[in-house]
Amino acid sequence: MKKAWICVILTLILLTAGVAYAQKWKQVAVLASDVEKTETALVVDSGTQIVVDKDVMIESRDGKIKENYKVKSVYENVVLLRDKLKQSFDAGSRLYQ
Repeated sequence: MKKAWICVILTLILLTAGVAYAQKWKQVAVLASDVEKTETALVVDSGTQIVVDKDVMIESRDGKIKENYKVKSVYENVVLLRDKLKQSFDAGSRLYQ
């Protein structure tokens, strides 16, 4: 019986570690200018690390606001989102993918 519980616990630990690893975000850009609510175009310092058709998380400078959006396209330092922003973000806010 103890062996069964140990196996169950080890399996849960491994599954939890896998989920935590899968949810890692890497900073890929910083907003170069303010963006207002309902906009879909973001001007960033560099768009070279941003991948199209993947989610991007935008985090406010103070870290209190985090929102996810799907990237529609990237052209140099302009990122276009599929949906309008629900929140305004100041220059210096970070983008993660």
